[in-house]
Amino acid sequence: MTAILKTVVNLLGFYKIRFTVSNVEGSSTVTKTNFIKVTTNTKPGIYSESK
Repeated sequence: MTAILKTVVNLLGFYKIRFTVSNVEGSSTVTKTNFIKVTTNTKPGIYSESK
């Protein structure tokens, strides 16, 4: 099984994730609090500074 998560986060801080899997037998969910920490915008080409 492969899971791909793509999301855009614009605010600094901590974020939780929730992962749910399901099949014919039922489903199960796991939540991780403060799992992702966003500290700065690191996308190349988004920020430039003139000196």
